[in-house]
Amino acid sequence: MQLTSKRAIVPRAESPGLQSLQSRAPWAVAIRQRYGDSRQFMAAFAPTTQRYCLNNLPAALAPDGPPTLARVIKTYGDEAATAWIYIHVAECAGVMVDEGDRAAMSRDDIERVAQEIATGARGRRLNVASVLAFFAKLKSGEMETYGRLTAKRMLEHWHRYIPIAAREEDRLIAARERAEAEERRRRWAEEAAPEEVRRAKAAELGAYCRERGLPAPPFCLEALAQQEKTDKPE
Repeated sequence: MQLTSKRAIVPRAESPGLQSLQSRAPWAVAIRQRYGDSRQFMAAFAPTTQRYCLNNLPAALAPDGPPTLARVIKTYGDEAATAWIYIHVAECAGVMVDEGDRAAMSRDDIERVAQEIATGARGRRLNVASVLAFFAKLKSGEMETYGRLTAKRMLEHWHRYIPIAAREEDRLIAARERAEAEERRRRWAEEAAPEEVRRAKAAELGAYCRERGLPAPPFCLEALAQQEKTDKPE
């Protein structure tokens, strides 16, 4: 099914005037440096990446992961964000039509849904990956549409999805932060361990390497030699 038309939302080339209106915040500059202009961003997060985003949400929510929808809007503008979402809504509407059936969503419907998802206040806090995961879930049948997918049904699913996705993001971020905190505590405990504990560990590594004919760091061999000298009966 052909879903593009002359009336479809298409981002214009980014002129110096438009660029001057975009956010100059350090994170916005970093987004443009990483993903390029709006067209390059759309190519990086095309419909083919929806399933990948769904399956890799923990990595997406890392500090160096993709931005939130709010930051995409601040970086590229409302028009570009809506054009990007339009692509995903149109693709989803085209996929979820039985062969021979007429599409339940017109181009006006697709544009209206895209604008609501892209610029609605409630969903802006979501990560880009969570936004694309929505379309993957919808196409997989995880969200029951009860017949043909209409604009009303898609928006109902979207509004139900927002708080669920937000809670899942919070859970994954909290889990990562707990793991990072535990790792910091572990490293601190090792660094703060008494000298005899550190030397015992070094000696253990030295013995392991020697038994297997592997090269060992000098301090491990020194610790092992000292331990053997101490353990040797007089």
